[in-house]
Amino acid sequence: MLKEPLYRHRQLPLWFALMMVAFIGYDVFILLIIDSKQVFWLWNGFTILLAVFFWGLAVEVNQDEVRLSFGIGLIKKNDPAGAGCGCGTGAEFVVVWLGYTLTPHGWMWNVSGLDAVELTYRNGKKFRIGTDEPEMLLGVLKTFL
Repeated sequence: MLKEPLYRHRQLPLWFALMMVAFIGYDVFILLIIDSKQVFWLWNGFTILLAVFFWGLAVEVNQDEVRLSFGIGLIKKNDPAGAGCGCGTGAEFVVVWLGYTLTPHGWMWNVSGLDAVELTYRNGKKFRIGTDEPEMLLGVLKTFL
């Protein structure tokens, strides 16, 4: 039985609309200047896959687990809610690519912005969740630690 989430939020990337405009502009360039239908379809396939996999980051917290998923949910991570021994907020000052990235603080899942909530596990490893609502997410996570 699924538990009612205590926290649910989907962060949409601010850069996504600008990136799509750039991709459409490149489509016009491919068709008009390069005149290659093969390159056009390869480029559009890449664009569609990027959109499907990374158009947003969903974070859901219930009493049993913390669930993260990108896009339509094919890329996901589930952690037991009590697996961590600490959490706090942090800002990522290095350029972090969309998706999942290895940072000096451990792995980070992010789609936009610099704010993150950092989980510290009992084994000493750390994991960051990029969010535009760090204080709200942190407040919910602290109830399990």
